[in-house]
Amino acid sequence: MVAGTQIELRNDPAGQILIVKKILSQALAGTRFQSGQGLMDFRKCHPLFLTDPPEIHNSSLTVIPSPRSSFPKLFTLAARGDGRSFWKQQLRDETRESALVSRPPFRQPADQLMKKSGCAIVVLFLVLCASLFANFLLFLAMAGMSGGDGLRAGRVETIPRFQEVLLQEGDDTKDKIAVIPLTGIIASGQAGALGDDMVAGFKHALGQAQEDPHVKAVVISVDSPGGEITASDVLYHSLKEFTVQKPTIVYFNSLGASGAYYTACGASYIMCNATTFTGSIGVIISTLNYRELFGKIGLESVVFKSGKFKDMLNGAREMTPEEKVYVEGMVMQGYDRFVGIVAKARGLDEQTLRNGVADGRILSGTDALEAKLVNELGYIEDAYEKARELGDAPGAKVVRYKQAITFSSLLGMFGEIRTPSIKVDLLEGHPHLQPGRVYLLPPFFAP
Repeated sequence: MVAGTQIELRNDPAGQILIVKKILSQALAGTRFQSGQGLMDFRKCHPLFLTDPPEIHNSSLTVIPSPRSSFPKLFTLAARGDGRSFWKQQLRDETRESALVSRPPFRQPADQLMKKSGCAIVVLFLVLCASLFANFLLFLAMAGMSGGDGLRAGRVETIPRFQEVLLQEGDDTKDKIAVIPLTGIIASGQAGALGDDMVAGFKHALGQAQEDPHVKAVVISVDSPGGEITASDVLYHSLKEFTVQKPTIVYFNSLGASGAYYTACGASYIMCNATTFTGSIGVIISTLNYRELFGKIGLESVVFKSGKFKDMLNGAREMTPEEKVYVEGMVMQGYDRFVGIVAKARGLDEQTLRNGVADGRILSGTDALEAKLVNELGYIEDAYEKARELGDAPGAKVVRYKQAITFSSLLGMFGEIRTPSIKVDLLEGHPHLQPGRVYLLPPFFAP
């Protein structure tokens, strides 16, 4: 036995022993014996558990008290003669605890329950409204972006308004010099700095600058190798018409060649850096011939055509001499128009151009100035000063047009669905030219 609490009961009346027996039974629930057999032996042999306890009992009990047990305290008081009062108090405490246990659970008043249920209904209603609104936005976005031709036919297209980003402070005047960016491959439907369609975005930007009475001149900041001949011609025509109303300055940054130079011919003034690549006056159509590759892997192209020229750029066979002459004639038509526009815009002799720099060569900024293809060398800040001079607005601030975030663009973001995929691009970094289109590009951009 482990040393515990020594308890002695002397001269206890029989009634007190019955109470002790009850309290002892409860105390045993919080008492740890050394073994289960020890507990059974104690219950069998201890006189307090007999049916007829003696009137006087003198005994000694060794136990290991549990931290939660009141067993030592109870019988220490009993040994001192204070047992009767303590046992009465213990019985009152037990009665009180039993009453607390048997008490029914607490229930909130009906008005409080109604208030809480009402708040829950309101929250659920708001969540439902938000869900319906989000679904409505998604429906409009998907209908406008990828599908609903009927809805698209009835939709009113609005001209986008561009944000103005301040580049240079002015002299406290309302006059402005607007900078319009033109970057990347020039092509219809090609995304650019001013929207999903760079050609349409460029025209809209010119329209905004023309309608703004505070815009005194426009700087076209170009960084492009060129692109489609038709798209370049549209940009040239739009810029030329705008130049009649307000002066325009085209500035070539790193690259302003071929179709980009075609576009610049509609401006009032052309500038570039000494290290800029420009020129490349010419037209190109290219295709790939994979006839021998098909023969090695056992493939053969079968074509049904209505005329002899219908598949003249078919890479699975050699072009006939007649087809080569026909394609060359198409290229020269575009070239003749290109050279004629350059000669008229720069005040140069057309035949001199054909025999000189208009053979498709790339020119540096220094060589372009010598060939009179540009008016001045300098930096973009020099182009701003030239715009102030031509616009007669020496104190004008310089702002750059930037695509604005509109409700339609947000709908487009909601409606855009991207499918993750793995692509292997063997021509990464090169423009993705589309078959059947005529391009104004430097030769190193052609596959």
